[in-house]
Amino acid sequence: MKQVLLVTLFFAALSFSSQAQSNSNTATPALISFKIKNNSLLPAKVTVISYRPDETGNGTSGYLIGSFGSRTLNFPVGTKIFLANSNQVNTVMSGATIKNQPPFLTVKKEDAGLTFPIK
Repeated sequence: MKQVLLVTLFFAALSFSSQAQSNSNTATPALISFKIKNNSLLPAKVTVISYRPDETGNGTSGYLIGSFGSRTLNFPVGTKIFLANSNQVNTVMSGATIKNQPPFLTVKKEDAGLTFPIK
């Protein structure tokens, strides 16, 4: 009797696991990969604030990009990307939004593989 119960629980767990994986695969949009490049001899500190169409709120990441270096970013189509200045960072950190301001880039499918200068 215990063996039947264990086998039943095993298959039930396997079923739930495969359902969760299939749900997560269909909910994740395709990501577009592109680069931002520092065309300066001096290193650049960059704060990237993003507003994805499939998420509420924003994403914030800070990078130090060396001289003539680049950073690869991956976002879905429709994401608004801001290379934020200190005022924009303060606005976002206070809980307000900057998504109504003009973005550095709104990700399009055609942006795949492109490199965008930050200055």
